[in-house]
Amino acid sequence: MQDFSTYCNQAWNDHAENSSKVASEFTFGIQLISSQEELIQMANLITHVAGEHLAIWDKGLEFLATLRRNAYFSKESPAEKAILKSMAVLKIGKDFSSVSEIKIFSMSDQVAILALSAAAFVDRDLSKTEDLMNQAFVAANQLENNDPANRSLAITNNNLATALESKANLSPSEISLMIKSANAARKFWELAGTWMQVERAEYRLAKVYLKADLNQKALNAARNCLEISLQNNAPLLEIFFAQEVLCLSCRANGLINEAAQALGEAEKAYNEMPDTDKKWCSQSLYQLR
Repeated sequence: MQDFSTYCNQAWNDHAENSSKVASEFTFGIQLISSQEELIQMANLITHVAGEHLAIWDKGLEFLATLRRNAYFSKESPAEKAILKSMAVLKIGKDFSSVSEIKIFSMSDQVAILALSAAAFVDRDLSKTEDLMNQAFVAANQLENNDPANRSLAITNNNLATALESKANLSPSEISLMIKSANAARKFWELAGTWMQVERAEYRLAKVYLKADLNQKALNAARNCLEISLQNNAPLLEIFFAQEVLCLSCRANGLINEAAQALGEAEKAYNEMPDTDKKWCSQSLYQLR
């Protein structure tokens, strides 16, 4: 019989391309739960898929309510806290005015709820995304640097910037939010992440600035990305992508010789990295050439 861990991993692997299928299997996943931690994991999956991907707010709330009747649920537990936060996110998606109801949560939880809610509106109402994120930024000013909500802001803003950058055509408001999100991700990864997450945030900044035709800023971010990688003896996979974005940024700024050097370093990293990592780089290297 399949265990919860296997189910959950497969659901996350499939959720982007097969959101409806993943949602249709929530009942099966709930039946596999055997701990408080798995209740929390299931709540996170339900909230992300039902909210951000499908906007089935009521159905998502029904599944979250089912978690509260699970044999492993107990009141005043971390699982209850996670489920209540998830329900708040879906309620905001269903009725934007319910954002006023999150005052019952701690400031840390309010920031996390606002960040997750903002992500759910990206493809539906960009003004609400920006409104919620601005509220989250204001609330975050009251948090300690080590507060876990800073990580929520880093992740959400990175995902926002990545999603907007991947769109073919962006409106001026989308470009503004993309840049704001990429900078916020960089800021909050500095507080909540490792050097690698900061380095990748610089990579995302460079890609975002290239998308926005802010080429000098892209070059600065690309150089920061590479510098952080080299300072920390980064794996070749990180070196490859740092050199890739540096090559692109140099080309955008007309620095042909530096671009050629970066391409050479990217090729060197690719040739020396394990075969298991090459699959992540092949397409990017092909496009560079």
